[in-house]
Amino acid sequence: MKVISKARQVRLDYQSRTGHPVSLSEVAEKADVDRMALTRLERRARLNRVDMEMIAKLCAFYGVAIGDILEYSPEDIRTPTPAQALNLAR
Repeated sequence: MKVISKARQVRLDYQSRTGHPVSLSEVAEKADVDRMALTRLERRARLNRVDMEMIAKLCAFYGVAIGDILEYSPEDIRTPTPAQALNLAR
């Protein structure tokens, strides 16, 4: 998949707007989302699966749109294997 998480940056931006540190635990509690799922969302640059209910809750909590948390990348950043590279060169 080519969906990229920007959740960590959204939390840091929120932290700047509020003027105080905002922990993952605090977000999880106030947005009513699972802390471990939130941690995975923030730590993984590329996502295979997305819990849309959690994304909706985070959008409401942070006051942002889905596109502020998730981004579609048309570029596949995986490096091709040598065999794939040969096929691409043909």
